[in-house]
Amino acid sequence: ERSVLQLLGSFPECERFKPQIDALIARLEDTHKIAKEHFYAPAMMGSFALKRIVSAVPSSVQYGENDSSVANGMDAQMAWFKCTDPTVSAAEKAKVSADLIKYCAQDTVAMVDFVRYMQTFNDSLPMVTAREKPVRDANAGALRAQVAA
Repeated sequence: ERSVLQLLGSFPECERFKPQIDALIARLEDTHKIAKEHFYAPAMMGSFALKRIVSAVPSSVQYGENDSSVANGMDAQMAWFKCTDPTVSAAEKAKVSADLIKYCAQDTVAMVDFVRYMQTFNDSLPMVTAREKPVRDANAGALRAQVAA
């Protein structure tokens, strides 16, 4: 995700958005890094893949319980190619796009659930709540959230 944003910022067409893209990149926290450095459970079976991590923490996400054409990262890549392929029909693009959005949303919720779970043990991790605005804590260098006024 970070590399995609960096690539996006390198396109001349996006030059005017570079400050916003850079600000977004500065706010990113790598949940994979948090997991590798601070979490392991036997249910993960030695893997730090998101689906394995989610199987080990309380989560509202249940992978494998949908009829989507996008069920894993490889499917997501193929869906993206279909959505950008000019030879694919508009109807097919619409279906694949909807499935891709559902899959990405599911992964996002899974990451939020993981971070919230980790916060119960360590309050220096990124705070995640629905009505907050993330900002950088200059002293600790950690992402903090402050309630938006």
